[in-house]
Amino acid sequence: MKGEAMMRNKPKIIEAFIWCIFLLYLVLLFKVVLFKYHGFGIILDVLRHVNLSNLSFRITNSNFIPMETIFYYLGGNQSVEVAKNNLLGNIIAFGPLGFLLPTAISKMNKLKQIFVFSAAFSLILEVIQLITGLGQFDVDDIILNVLGSILGFIIYKILKSIFYKNISVN
Repeated sequence: MKGEAMMRNKPKIIEAFIWCIFLLYLVLLFKVVLFKYHGFGIILDVLRHVNLSNLSFRITNSNFIPMETIFYYLGGNQSVEVAKNNLLGNIIAFGPLGFLLPTAISKMNKLKQIFVFSAAFSLILEVIQLITGLGQFDVDDIILNVLGSILGFIIYKILKSIFYKNISVN
């Protein structure tokens, strides 16, 4: 109980630091997901040149079938390196979201909240990729991203219980 009271009454400087880390993570996540092949300078170019006539092509080349891409990679249809980068990359990229979200926003401390937020956030990123052509929509990316967030949240819960246990003992 003593540990929980301490965490609820975080000093403002620690709270600001946590928010800075969280916002920096979100910027880096946008860079990795949306601008992996380009710098942020492409944003204005993309907004000026969004070609909705190519949208039907992008939709046709998107994956809307859950687990299709995951099974494709796991089935050995790509090199182990490519499969590992695509599958683990999505999981690892979203792990910090599951950890940082409840750290920055204490009311976001339930698995269901992390699930819903990460699914919605990931869906938004995938739709942006679909509309802008900055990437390719793949429902399996959403699945892997949510899995990463859940794993990050589990790590958060484990570390939080260890931290509280140590504070209660002292």
